[in-house]
Amino acid sequence: MLPAQGILIGRIYAMSNENLWERYWRIFSLKRWLIEMIREVYFASIFSNCVKNFLKGGRVLEAGCGSAKILEKLGKGYIRVGCDISHNAVMSARKRCKNLIICDIKKLPFRDDSFDLIFNQGVMEHFDDAETINILTEFKRVSKNVLIIVPANTSVFRIYNPFDDAPDATFFTPNHLRTILKKIFKIVKVNYISESFFISIAGYGSG
Repeated sequence: MLPAQGILIGRIYAMSNENLWERYWRIFSLKRWLIEMIREVYFASIFSNCVKNFLKGGRVLEAGCGSAKILEKLGKGYIRVGCDISHNAVMSARKRCKNLIICDIKKLPFRDDSFDLIFNQGVMEHFDDAETINILTEFKRVSKNVLIIVPANTSVFRIYNPFDDAPDATFFTPNHLRTILKKIFKIVKVNYISESFFISIAGYGSG
């Protein structure tokens, strides 16, 4: 069942990730302002179009929604739900999405098959392969269709990333992402997002 409009506070925290992202969203900085402006003006439109290409309408969950800029860009035709481990991120996202929940994406507080699509961007690169497989397995429980957008090995930010405060991010090759998805899903599609100047790769899993 979807949460009622408003914010449902579900304290299912993984402490290390929580502290990292709470710090990011709590402390204002010129750097964070610049990151979020670029995401809103440019990348949110590109990544929301990726979601629209896979699903023309329906119930969607952004698992690790941050400020919910991609959810906002989806517009009409979607029942939009966002979740994030950071309380401060969810507070920031309230003006863009009404259905929000604070939780750990490793254990989603939703029933089986609650959504038509689960997606995220800028999230999965912060987990190792084993964690990613576990998280995607949880996603599959809640939705038969999963879309993740991750940084590509062709990204210029692989050399130097002035935007990322989180350490140890993985830059994926198509084969690496495809191998992970095939461990969980029967149908897998992986492609570079050319509109992002090959900064990102989209991976879709179903079945």
